[in-house]
Amino acid sequence: SAFFEQGVGLHLIATFDGTIVQTNPGWERLLGYKKSALEGRNFLELIHPEDQAETIAEVEQLAQGKTTFHFENRYRHQNGAYRLLAWSAIASPPRQLIFASAVDITDERAQKQQLMRERQRFSTILDTLPAFIYLQREDYTIDFCNLRFRQLFGDPGTRPCYSVIAGRDTPCEPCPTMEALRTHQKRRWEWTDNEGRIFQLFDHPIEDADGKLAVVEIGLEITDQRKAEREQRQLHKMEAMGQLTGGIAHDFNNILGIILGNVELLQRQLKEGDPKVQKRLLAVAKSGERAAKLTQQLLGFSRSKAVNTSRVNLNQLIQGLDHLIERALTPEIEVRLLLSEGLSSCHIDAGDFEDLLLNLCLNARDAMAGRGHLTLETRNIQLDAEGCRCHQDITPGEYIELAVSDDGCGMSAEVQNHLFEPFFTTKEHGTGLGLAMVFGFVKRSKGCINCYSEEGIGTTIRLYLPAQSDNDG
Repeated sequence: SAFFEQGVGLHLIATFDGTIVQTNPGWERLLGYKKSALEGRNFLELIHPEDQAETIAEVEQLAQGKTTFHFENRYRHQNGAYRLLAWSAIASPPRQLIFASAVDITDERAQKQQLMRERQRFSTILDTLPAFIYLQREDYTIDFCNLRFRQLFGDPGTRPCYSVIAGRDTPCEPCPTMEALRTHQKRRWEWTDNEGRIFQLFDHPIEDADGKLAVVEIGLEITDQRKAEREQRQLHKMEAMGQLTGGIAHDFNNILGIILGNVELLQRQLKEGDPKVQKRLLAVAKSGERAAKLTQQLLGFSRSKAVNTSRVNLNQLIQGLDHLIERALTPEIEVRLLLSEGLSSCHIDAGDFEDLLLNLCLNARDAMAGRGHLTLETRNIQLDAEGCRCHQDITPGEYIELAVSDDGCGMSAEVQNHLFEPFFTTKEHGTGLGLAMVFGFVKRSKGCINCYSEEGIGTTIRLYLPAQSDNDG
């Protein structure tokens, strides 16, 4: 028929055993074979060896009276290359014939595969980014998201964005992302999730190929960055206060030296004098000594470098102070020492460390109101770049960790924000210098300090001091 001869694709009449009865000119146009070279030949000879078994199985289905709507296999071109063909076919079992038509889908399939590879490559690139990326529609649904998004918020499925990201049943109001979509304006903003993680978000409204509006949102977690910035501001503030208090303390110490010297001279001169005068001079001397001690604390806080440093083992220092710590506490406080065996040494001022440890223990005693458990724990620890990221002044390496934990009243987040500031105290008669001295000691020792506290549960303060290897001087 005219359709058989003039069709743009391939037409074939063959027997069930594969013998070609008739072909159309499309075979020559698409595969390079003349009709005379095909008729009487078995079509299986032209099929790729890997596709022959499936082709035979499809022919058997046709022989049973079934229709082929779409079947793919590869036929060899006269030049030796293979072309991918998509077949439809019917059979006439009484006549033992197959009537089939095919179109060449080689180029179409190659384009699809290339597109799939490009999409996969693009998806792989997006999945390696530290930022999360997703596409949000006007109806709040999420069309696409990368691996980081799924790690943070789970697989969105068909849920709306406010359910996936914020855990809400209703849309967020106001919603900067939807505002970007409505106004067609890019937006940059920060958002804190329910777990306290801080994200910097970038919203880019787009219009897809179908003319539908959507927003591409890129979110980068900056929790550690913001924490580091707060810590850096705190450090600068502490350094400024240290310089100020150091200057004042030096001048005040000089004045106290004159006062106490003159008091001592008066005491000698009036040794046999009025007892009341002696008593008053003694009171002045004691007050001066307390002021001198306070001044030394101020000077200790303001020092930028350690003075009397030596190689020490924290376990030995803690065990040496064991009895003194117990006497400073109450009988109702149980002290537990969890000291790691094989603890590395560190290079610090042993006297300053002993003062620091007693100070932390006394603070824990007050927090527990004289009753509870105090735990001192040491261990060797490796801080990597991730662990050092929130501390500007330390580098990755081996450290010694000292954890001082109590099960006292704990502290609010507001108190923790000011914990190491000089003169900040929650005690009725506190000087506010104890923890400031601890902070100063840690910084002079090139370490860092962390505080974790929950109200009604307790507090753990962790100090990290650089470990010293056997090869260090």
